[in-house]
Amino acid sequence: MAVVKKLLSSRKFVVAVVGSLAAVGASIGLPPEAAEHVATTIVILAGVYIGAQGMADFGKEKKED
Repeated sequence: MAVVKKLLSSRKFVVAVVGSLAAVGASIGLPPEAAEHVATTIVILAGVYIGAQGMADFGKEKKED
C-alpha cells in the first residue's frame, strides 16, 4: 500500500498515466487524424514535463549534498 501511495503522490507518475490514458482515449472516439494529433501533442507535452521535472529534481539533489 505504501508503494501505491508513493506512486500516486509522484507528479511525474500521474502525468505519465494521464498522458497515456488521454492518448488511448483520443484514439477511440475521435476521427483518426484528430486522434493522432491530440495523442501526439499530449505525449510530447507529458514527455517534456517529465524530463523537465527530472532535471529539476536532479538539481535539488546536488544542492542538498
